[in-house]
Amino acid sequence: MPSKIFISYRRDDDPSAAARVRDGLGRKFRQGNLFIDVDNLLPGQRFDEELAKALAVSDVLIAIIGPRWMELLKTKNASGARDHVREEIGGALRRKIIVVPVRVGLEGHLPDLPRAEDLPEDIRELALYQKHDVTHERFGRDMAELSDAIVSVRRSKRPQLATARVTWGWIGATAIICAIIYVVAGMPGLSPSDPDREQEAAAQAVKAEQGPKTEEAERQRLAAAKAEQERQAEEAERQRLAAAKAEEERKAEEAERQQLASAKAEEERKAEEAERQRLAAAKAEEERKAEEAERQRLAAAKAEEERKAEEAERQQLASAKAEEERKAEAAAKSAGTAKEIAVLRGHEDTVFSAAFSPDESRIITASGDRTARIWDAGTAKEIAVLRGHNNWVDSAAFSRDGSRIVTASRDKTARIWDVGTAKEIAVLRGHDDYVYSAAFGLDESRIVTGSADKTARTWDAASVMGFRRLQP
Repeated sequence: MPSKIFISYRRDDDPSAAARVRDGLGRKFRQGNLFIDVDNLLPGQRFDEELAKALAVSDVLIAIIGPRWMELLKTKNASGARDHVREEIGGALRRKIIVVPVRVGLEGHLPDLPRAEDLPEDIRELALYQKHDVTHERFGRDMAELSDAIVSVRRSKRPQLATARVTWGWIGATAIICAIIYVVAGMPGLSPSDPDREQEAAAQAVKAEQGPKTEEAERQRLAAAKAEQERQAEEAERQRLAAAKAEEERKAEEAERQQLASAKAEEERKAEEAERQRLAAAKAEEERKAEEAERQRLAAAKAEEERKAEEAERQQLASAKAEEERKAEAAAKSAGTAKEIAVLRGHEDTVFSAAFSPDESRIITASGDRTARIWDAGTAKEIAVLRGHNNWVDSAAFSRDGSRIVTASRDKTARIWDVGTAKEIAVLRGHDDYVYSAAFGLDESRIVTGSADKTARTWDAASVMGFRRLQP
């Protein structure tokens, strides 16, 4: 009797879903009991004839309905093209075999089941058959339920077949009994008045009647035992597969849960690390701004203090100069009026000191414009400008031979210059505050400087090396 499962589908609809359904059914019914064109058709065969042959030996047809199934049916109907899927379903409906419409797709996005009024007349009954859904998300469970349903529907059809076989068996047995009686009754020498012959004929008739019954009962018992054994094996396999699938799903869910937990923990750790770095950066920036503000405040305070000190010094010098001029004027008035010989012009700020060279042919001046200048004493013409200090130059003096000049400045240095070239020879560094005065010794081997750092220092003029402090 037919026992194959025929899988009908449209290649332009969802062929991958049909292949998955084939694989799912194969685990239950074995691939040899399934028919799908891509597996069973060979090169050179007429596929329409092979499809008809396969359908003839099948007792179940699975109609795979994907998202384009109805659209493709209408297109073929409109174009008049041959529709093999329609022929497969129509043949199954005419043969009254088991037909299962199976919708495939994503859960929540399954195609609509075709309505009877939308189907051609030859397959309109398809809408009357109970459908089954196979979704991507529940594929394993949906396939297990579909397999169980096929087994149940197949089993429900077996009693009808058994009843038919029993009925024809009784008819055959009765015919045999009648024939035996007829033959026995017509045998020569046998008559109804012969009791032995009659009893023997009756015994033979009973035996003939009971023989088929016994054989049929034994056959039915063996078939029922085999069916029960197969059912139990199928149920055990189903439970094993269900348990294995449930364990697999549990492990997958546990792995997913652990992965999500690890990802969440890593994300929280990164967020905490980022927040810590952000707070540390904010704190560092705040401390840097505070330090910068404090540095600027101290620098501003120091600059203001120096400005006030310089202003006080300038006012003090101006007052001293004014007082000196006043005294000079008073002395001139009392002693008579001195005649001005020349005015040396060129400095851009206060001139703090002036001195003749030993032969009185040159004059050296020191100024707040950060320069010292050499003048011709006879013509009052500027000969050279000594540039190098970066603050006021408070004093300048010639050496005894007139070939060198030493200057003192508020840049905390004293400098030695060559008179002939106006070039800087050496810088005397060591004071911690303004240097107000500097002078050569009588033998020109030493230089002495005085500073606001409360020290005076002597220097080796020849080597410009080392010094010793003269404490006040």
